[in-house]
Amino acid sequence: MKATCCLMPILGVLTWGQAFAQNSRADGLACVRSYFQISVESTDIYDPEVAFEPNEATQLITDIAERANFDIKLRAITCDQIDNAVPFQPNASDQLPEQLKSQTFIIYRRSWMRTILGQKREKAIFILGHELGHIIKKHQTERVSLQRLQKEKEADREGGCAVARLGGDWTTLADVIAQTRDEVAGDYPSRSESTNLAREGFLECGGRLSEDNFPSTEVVYWYKRADNGRVVEALNGLGLNVDVRQTGIYEGVDFSDYNTSTVTCHAGAPISLVRQVALALYDNGIEIRGISKPDFKNRRIRNRITVEATSWNHARLTRRAIQDLSYCPSQYDPTYGAHR
Repeated sequence: MKATCCLMPILGVLTWGQAFAQNSRADGLACVRSYFQISVESTDIYDPEVAFEPNEATQLITDIAERANFDIKLRAITCDQIDNAVPFQPNASDQLPEQLKSQTFIIYRRSWMRTILGQKREKAIFILGHELGHIIKKHQTERVSLQRLQKEKEADREGGCAVARLGGDWTTLADVIAQTRDEVAGDYPSRSESTNLAREGFLECGGRLSEDNFPSTEVVYWYKRADNGRVVEALNGLGLNVDVRQTGIYEGVDFSDYNTSTVTCHAGAPISLVRQVALALYDNGIEIRGISKPDFKNRRIRNRITVEATSWNHARLTRRAIQDLSYCPSQYDPTYGAHR
């Protein structure tokens, strides 16, 4: 039987393609003029919502602003000429009617908003909170010269904060970011950095991470040089306290230079937390090839998730397979087993 590395002495403890649009300010101004049917020659406006209750997007963005104690006249309006959503703050050069100059807008594409409002609530809150974050951080006014990437980092942090303030779930938010951010930074932060920034905002604004519900579960990582810090980065991004241990020889196999590839779920470890750990590793470039129960020697260990390596060479699991994990499989499970 081939071995999976395991117990060694303790070394120490370590306590979105892009989903967001790239619209210009000119696009925002054109949308405001179109929505209110404004011509350059006229100061009259037609407001299509005067006779109706505020739309769901306006209500949600207003809730986010109120929870942030952000006292502004805020309005969400539709515009099918843009991609997704964009913030817009009028200035004197826009030549808008007086009644619009003091308002701040979140402009969104109707079909796109309908889609996200019909999905996870956290997704809508994060995206709208992100766009509002550009306004809160004055990215279109006093700090307009700030680099694009830095603006997006600050907005991601505000998005995480918004989710916490409206009672959202961290695990769901982390999954939203994993699906909407790229692995490598461009105009937006990388997936792992975006997750870390959103987590900072989430915690600062009173959110609780999922592991708060599992205080008795420990996460042990058997350190591998070949991982280049990606495992610790992924686990720290979840806010987990990770027990990092030095890898060595186990059952005659030296695992020091192996790549991390398996997650072991010991008795008592919540499967939701096992799944969250495996997804975080996957999203940070770790090829997960097995998720299963421990071997016979370690069967008595409880309330632990172990991140380690195996000498068995299997195809890596897909993200969908990890998302669908609903139990702790045996080592010989045909889909997940480390020794399948």
